[in-house]
Amino acid sequence: TRNLVLGMIIARIINPKSKLATARGFHEKTFSNSLGKVLNLEKADEDELYDAFDWLVNKQEKIENKLASLHLNNGSLVLYDVTSTYLEGNGCELGKYGYNRDKKKGKTQIVFGLLCDQNGCPIAVEVFEGNTSDTSTLESQIEKVRKRFEVKNVVWVTDRGILTSSNIKELVKPVEGLDYISGLTKASIRKLAEVEAIQLGLFDEVNLVEFESEDYPNERLIACRNPLIAAKNRKQREALLKIAEEQFELIIKATKREKRALKGADKIALRVAKLLNKYKINKYYNLDITDSGFTYERKQELIDQEIALDGVYILRT
Repeated sequence: TRNLVLGMIIARIINPKSKLATARGFHEKTFSNSLGKVLNLEKADEDELYDAFDWLVNKQEKIENKLASLHLNNGSLVLYDVTSTYLEGNGCELGKYGYNRDKKKGKTQIVFGLLCDQNGCPIAVEVFEGNTSDTSTLESQIEKVRKRFEVKNVVWVTDRGILTSSNIKELVKPVEGLDYISGLTKASIRKLAEVEAIQLGLFDEVNLVEFESEDYPNERLIACRNPLIAAKNRKQREALLKIAEEQFELIIKATKREKRALKGADKIALRVAKLLNKYKINKYYNLDITDSGFTYERKQELIDQEIALDGVYILRT
């Protein structure tokens, strides 16, 4: 059984396929590499591979405890993130409908969280029902590290969708020995920029700016800008607006054609709304729709504000 698990791990790295295809890759008559022969798996079938998973999952806690003892100590960073994968069929009891990262409509999914040490070495994984929010997974992970792994003093490093302000306030700050590094949402960054808590001009001079804000008492905020991401965001936004405006012009043209012109504020608004919903650009334009026509104008001040914040990240700790 151990060789079956080891074989699946190696196969997943060198040639990831389904369990049926993996078994065929081991088989003496259909092998695709020497793995089956080296591990004596030439007669293994897919059912044996699934049985090996059952054997492995019964040892999960023991394996995780061992990994934690090797890689986590008091004062360690703990990296944590959540993702999901969609499912085919309906045989998984954890499969639920939720936010689908794979954009697979009509498919159930599972959510899973991964704990790693500061070097990215996986320590533990936990699977949740597919409708579980990222935020709600954190409490069980904190308890796992503190109680099962018996590591009391750690710094949690995770994204802003998991380590929210409410989670920091309720789960982290009240517990002695817990610290955190996370990020601010785009909306929070924009709010700080509006009250001039951060001087965006400083980013022309240095790579990092450390500052404080009354909105985040007893916290350090560290701002930085990634110029490559800034350029990418600006380019993508401009391309999106250009495509949208080409479509706007077609609507305007339709209102002015001689035959079967597009008339009526409701009909014109319907066409415009479809376009706005498709490209998610409503916030960028002032629109004027009448029974006989349609005009638009960019909200340049808003666009300039977004350009100023392109590529800006703010960490909180």
